[in-house]
Amino acid sequence: MTTIETHAAGRTRDRTGVLLSEMVQIALDDFTAIVVTAMDWHCRARERRELRGLPDDALKDFGASRADAEREGTKPFWQR
Repeated sequence: MTTIETHAAGRTRDRTGVLLSEMVQIALDDFTAIVVTAMDWHCRARERRELRGLPDDALKDFGASRADAEREGTKPFWQR
């Protein structure tokens, strides 16, 4: 038995019966999730870097202190 079969309806399935189009969609969904996560991390790192660079009066405008900015700004990018 081959690992890929084409049925009368023209749909291709692997040996477990999963449609190959479903497998491709699952792979695309996983890839999309990885890209979105990487973009989130990149933005989070940039925002934290910018936060640490704000002057004290700008931090005071939205109720944050220098200590707040340092605490948030030194978190690793993967932490929320």
